[in-house]
Amino acid sequence: MEYSIYRNLNETDFLFIKEKLEIIERIISPIMQLSGFYLNRDGHYADYLGLDYICYDGFFNGNIGLQYCEDESLNDKKLFRFYILKSTEKEGILYYKKEELGRLYSVEEIQSNSIEFFKKCLIIYDSIAEEMIIRDNREKF
Repeated sequence: MEYSIYRNLNETDFLFIKEKLEIIERIISPIMQLSGFYLNRDGHYADYLGLDYICYDGFFNGNIGLQYCEDESLNDKKLFRFYILKSTEKEGILYYKKEELGRLYSVEEIQSNSIEFFKKCLIIYDSIAEEMIIRDNREKF
């Protein structure tokens, strides 16, 4: 029987990956909290194969996390994408910039290198200035 949320995972695969993510979470959450990011445990957290850390510093909203890439995952290779999102509101308009951390990674790679990967995400997040966010959004239109 396939797991209901993800087409290419059975329940055993889902629980195996979820357990690995919980191990990663216990390592990463204290590091992310030092930078003002907290794990987003909204309504879909129990069924979600990913970790989403959110931050609001009074001016910027941010998300840093990883998510399961169902379409790119084949057979035994279950792949994840790291994302970085930073947004701000100016004159009633929400501007944002989204980045990714290179390629796709297996849960084993993430578990072995989780501190390094999340620290890279934090560096990228910190490097995104308000001007970059607004400029990139204006170029889209």
